[in-house]
Amino acid sequence: MEEDGYYTVVLNPALSADTTKKTKLHEIKHILRRDFDNADCNQVESDVRGA
Repeated sequence: MEEDGYYTVVLNPALSADTTKKTKLHEIKHILRRDFDNADCNQVESDVRGA
């Protein structure tokens, strides 16, 4: 999160439209869950993916 309270999500323009959409939604889930304060990245990714 930036100092002004906004997030920046950078997407790879080489990805397909479908992959870009999925990636964007994945990153938004992280933002909504406030995952950036969690030290266990593997658990965070597993939780977001629903695994």
